[in-house]
Amino acid sequence: MAGKSRMRPSFKKHTRRYRELIAPTKVLEGQKRLTKKRRYANRHG
Repeated sequence: MAGKSRMRPSFKKHTRRYRELIAPTKVLEGQKRLTKKRRYANRHG
């Protein structure tokens, strides 16, 4: 099941990096830009 969760796009949200990188970005750049960045982050993996 570990392999499956890795392939899921939602898996990234539970990662420590996701919180460290995106949480502060949310505060600095705002939610609108965050949405764009999140989209690309998930696509490029």
